[in-house]
Amino acid sequence: MSSLVRNRSLWALTVTQFLGVFNDNSYRQFMLILALGLTVSWLPGSGTGEEGGDYQSIILALFSAPFVIFALFAGDLADRFSKRRIVVAMKWAELGVMAAGMGAFAMYAFLGHDPAAQNVAIICTMVVLVLMGTQSAFFGPSKYGIIPELVEDYQLTRANGLISMTTQVAIILGTIAAGSMHSWLIGSELDLYHAGWFWVGTALIGVIAAHGIGSVPAADPERKMKLNFVKHAFQEYRYLARDHELFVAMLASGWWWLIGAVALPAVNAYGKKTLSLDDAGTQLMPALALGIATGSILAGVLSGKRASELGLVLIGALGQSVALASLCWTPETLGYARVSLFLAGSFGGIFYVPLLAFIQQRPNSEQKGRIMGIAELNSFLFIFMAAGVYSILANVMALKPGAVFLAAGILLLVGSAVICSLTSQYVIRLGLWVLMHTIYRIKVLHPERVPMQGGALLVANHVSFADPFVVGAAIPRYVRFLMHRSFMTVPVVSHFSRLMKVIPISDQDPPRELIQRLQEASELAKQGYLVCIFAEGMITRTGNLLPFSKGLERIARKGGVPIVPVYIDRMWGSIFSFGGGRFFFKRPTRLPYPVTVAFGEPLPSDAPTHLVRRAVQELGAEAFEHRKRHGETLATRFVSVARRYPRRLAMVDQSGRELNYRQVLIASLIL
Repeated sequence: MSSLVRNRSLWALTVTQFLGVFNDNSYRQFMLILALGLTVSWLPGSGTGEEGGDYQSIILALFSAPFVIFALFAGDLADRFSKRRIVVAMKWAELGVMAAGMGAFAMYAFLGHDPAAQNVAIICTMVVLVLMGTQSAFFGPSKYGIIPELVEDYQLTRANGLISMTTQVAIILGTIAAGSMHSWLIGSELDLYHAGWFWVGTALIGVIAAHGIGSVPAADPERKMKLNFVKHAFQEYRYLARDHELFVAMLASGWWWLIGAVALPAVNAYGKKTLSLDDAGTQLMPALALGIATGSILAGVLSGKRASELGLVLIGALGQSVALASLCWTPETLGYARVSLFLAGSFGGIFYVPLLAFIQQRPNSEQKGRIMGIAELNSFLFIFMAAGVYSILANVMALKPGAVFLAAGILLLVGSAVICSLTSQYVIRLGLWVLMHTIYRIKVLHPERVPMQGGALLVANHVSFADPFVVGAAIPRYVRFLMHRSFMTVPVVSHFSRLMKVIPISDQDPPRELIQRLQEASELAKQGYLVCIFAEGMITRTGNLLPFSKGLERIARKGGVPIVPVYIDRMWGSIFSFGGGRFFFKRPTRLPYPVTVAFGEPLPSDAPTHLVRRAVQELGAEAFEHRKRHGETLATRFVSVARRYPRRLAMVDQSGRELNYRQVLIASLIL
């Protein structure tokens, strides 16, 4: 697999989806601008007078309704047929819809100013909006589901960062383009349908780009198509609820879209009513676009090679909440508004990208289209609800735009707090990951040997109290550890252990309780979790590998999962090891302290204990060889000391002549 930079299919997909999202949001924003201040007697909540009503919530509801109806069907379609074929077909459909949109706006010019004729034109533009939403609903699951088929697992977060960044930027740039076109057409006294040439041209370029995506096979050609979307939606949510973490991630993603869908019309209202801008929120959108791009890239950088880092979600939620709420009390100027929206977009990218990567990475390849269909339904179900939330805030409660932002920030904060309480282990894991990478410089050998999907039993040597944190920091997945029961009596350790859902166990436990704990570990592995056991049962007092407990055999065999050997190298002598004859009370030799974590080839679930121990020993030898190749040798150490202390005495020969380090180094180089 080529790198992301040379991956032509990924770039073709990026351009394709960028142009599609751009067109969708350009047309939608065009409609939102028309809906802000329009007077239509047959619509509920009609405004009167010069200002008219705020029908933005109706536009949001019409655009999102097709996603709610067709998202699951589109997900099944993405699994049954090649996702590339669906992407190409939907781009051709987009071309037709954009042409229809041009015709709908032409009615405004050719039907005259008769109220009945104008009502026909309004209805036609809304029908096109529904058709656009339908086309996008079928495009979405294939667009996101094809990404894991085009890139490696370790590239997934960065690929999603790229797609998410360009998607969000396309949303904002499409919004900007709509406002600019509307202002230009009004200022030039041109009819609105001329904007259709731009939409049709953009769709045509998207069709060409879609043909550059490489072919991929159908994931599940035998998938049955279900037409009753209400029953289907209920079944799919029940199916999703089996995976607690995926279900919570899906809710968090939906909540993010709800807040974004409330904020978008609020930006328009803030620009027009608070800042008195003729183009509504168009001048505010670039700051939001730049912020989302920055946050999406930053999320990929912070995640590194980790498929997803859900702990970043809390950081993004806190930052985005404060940034949105600040629009309520900061000075009502264009500059302050741009700064707040830039920060809101940046933290929004940090919030959303890890969630999207997790949702894509979690299911197996046969279920990705199905899960992305549920994700599409979930997102637009929340967007559909956002239309009602915005209508309540802006119309029923008559809040000013700044107060709407404050309400959105509070809603985001409350929702994120609930979500984080349901997955507290990921928040703690992020903090521990940052702490461990501050104290230690962790080198990971063969990380690809750890399965990114499904369960496995990690069997590691035990050198120090910090071993679980080191292993957790080296693996891009959440790990459930078996921990000696004695640690549950330590106040702080016991609290964090419960939050991290460790499995307490001890060789002093009664046989029945010991078997129950091993059974619990095997069930977790069977459910798809990574389970880690330090099979020595205690921390080594000599630095050498101790005998392994046979409990690992029961866990792997009952769980039916592979065994992955793990060796932690260079931890002997650290503060948390027994090096020097004591724990803790030692001076660190260096900071950050170098550590190597090596992963072995997965062994079958029925591998006996002695073979697993031998595999761990062989990893120890490999880690030591790696240390010699990339670490410090006697020669490099001598050169380092000679450069640092050139005048210090180095040696005395038999004649009594004294030589300093500089002299010895020069003589050695000459020799």
